[in-house]
Amino acid sequence: MAVAIGDEKETTPEQYKCWFVNQKIMSKQERVRLARRAFIVLTHPSHHAKNKAGSIEWGLEDATAVLRITASLLQICPGK
Repeated sequence: MAVAIGDEKETTPEQYKCWFVNQKIMSKQERVRLARRAFIVLTHPSHHAKNKAGSIEWGLEDATAVLRITASLLQICPGK
């Protein structure tokens, strides 16, 4: 989804921190982009963190929720 929308491929820890700066004055487009980025964080656990990615258990309800969130984000994405 990120590639289709044109988001950055890699995100640094510094970028994660700056996402929430000025959140009170964000436009709708900025808020949708933040929601997409947060969704990427949810669905892309680090392979390098010891025991983190492997210890996350995903079930049918999780998969269903992820599909619904994906569909919702694609509906409201600018430039679709």
